[in-house]
Amino acid sequence: MTTSQRLPRRGTRLSSLFLPFPFVSFVLTLFTDVLFWRTGNLMWQNFSAWLLLAGAMFGGIAIVLGLIDFLRPSTRYQMGGGAAAVGFLIMWSLGILNNFVHAGDGWTAVVPMGIILSAVTAVVALITFGLATAHHSRREWKVIA
Repeated sequence: MTTSQRLPRRGTRLSSLFLPFPFVSFVLTLFTDVLFWRTGNLMWQNFSAWLLLAGAMFGGIAIVLGLIDFLRPSTRYQMGGGAAAVGFLIMWSLGILNNFVHAGDGWTAVVPMGIILSAVTAVVALITFGLATAHHSRREWKVIA
């Protein structure tokens, strides 16, 4: 390696602090919706509402910080790829829509539309997580010739 070649400076992605929260919140919302459906206890509906709020808030923060990370040259190459970004936006949008559905009162706010939206959001979250981790593992394990 000559002195003219420089290794890229590795920066820390700001969005990585907030990215896990929407995934966890939206998947746990499915569990609390099923518990509300099976027990009828309003506590589980309240848990779902709070989880959806946390997922929407932290997801919005992660999107803004992800845009900042994309603009920073030291963190751009660490991004999860275009498919993961689109999946995250779809998951976040479904979570916000689910939040509006859960804003209704009582049983009809959760059963059946809330559970269906929670299940779709959880599946999209798991697919997006798989896309992001596959992109990172391909980048980290790439053999440089």
